[in-house]
Amino acid sequence: MLDIDWRATRLLTGSGSLAVIPNSVAAKARLLNHSRPADVHGVSISVVVPAKVRPKRVFDALEKALQGVSAILATPKPKVTVKASTLESVEYEASGFVADAGTKGDARNQLFDLAHRHLEASGVMWNVDLALPPRSRQREVLDEVRVFRSLSDEERDALSQRMTAVEYLADQVILGVGELSEHLLVIGSGVVSASVREGDKRIEAGRMGPGEVLGIEGIIDEDDSFAEFRTLTSCVLYRIEKEQVKSCLQQRGEVQTALSKLQRFRRQSRESLLLQKPALIKKGGFLSWLHK
Repeated sequence: MLDIDWRATRLLTGSGSLAVIPNSVAAKARLLNHSRPADVHGVSISVVVPAKVRPKRVFDALEKALQGVSAILATPKPKVTVKASTLESVEYEASGFVADAGTKGDARNQLFDLAHRHLEASGVMWNVDLALPPRSRQREVLDEVRVFRSLSDEERDALSQRMTAVEYLADQVILGVGELSEHLLVIGSGVVSASVREGDKRIEAGRMGPGEVLGIEGIIDEDDSFAEFRTLTSCVLYRIEKEQVKSCLQQRGEVQTALSKLQRFRRQSRESLLLQKPALIKKGGFLSWLHK
C-alpha cells in the first residue's frame, strides 16, 4: 500500500505496477495487506501424495523440509496440514514464515526441493517403473550426490554396496571443528546444521538434507574440518571409506574436480561469512555452499 487519500487507494502490485482503487470500491472489498506486518511473511507449498501412504510419514518428511529452510522462522511455528483428500490421493500443505518478503521466492523453491528429497528419503515414490528391480536406499541417494554424478550406473551400484548406515539422534555432533573424519558421509535422511566458529560464538552457516555430503576434508588434502556438523532431527547417514573414495578419484578425474570445487567454495564462503558483522548476517545467505 503506497497511499490513501479521500478519493482512492494506491497499491503497488506484485509485478511493480500501480493500481488505483476508488475508495467506494475498496470499502466493499476484502483486502489483504501483504506489506504488514513488515517482518513476517507467509510461505507455503502444497504436495499431492498417493492415499496409500500413511499420513504420519508425510507429516514427518514435510516437517523436516520446513526445518531444512533456515530462512523460515521458528515463531510463528511452521506447520503441516491436510488440505484435501480423495480415494486416490491426499493433498498436504507445508507453511511457515520468513522475515524478509524478498526471500519468499527462494524459500518456497528450496522448500519444494527439500520436500521432494525428504519424501523420497521416507520411501514416498512417484512414477515408479515396476518392471525395474527395487533399489536400496543407499543406491537411491547416490543419484542425488552431485560429486558422484560422473560415475556410471555400474560404478554407483558397486559403491552403494560399500556404504554403511549410521543412525544419529537429534542434537548430536557428527563432526566437530578441527576433527578429521575417517569416512565420507552422505546424508540419507534428516536435517543437519553446519556452523562455523568466531571466537566463542557459533554461527550457523546453513542446513543440509538428503543427498548432501560432509567429511570431504582429508580426501584431497589433510586439512581438518572447519565447520561443526550437528543433527537438528534424527538422521541416517551413510559412511563411505575414504580409501574407496580415493579409488574413485584415481579412476574418475571428474570426481576429484567436483570435490575440489566443493571444498574450495566452502572455504571461500566460510571466509566471507566470518568477514561480515554478526548483526548483518542473514540466516539463509550461506545455504548455497551446502547444496552439493
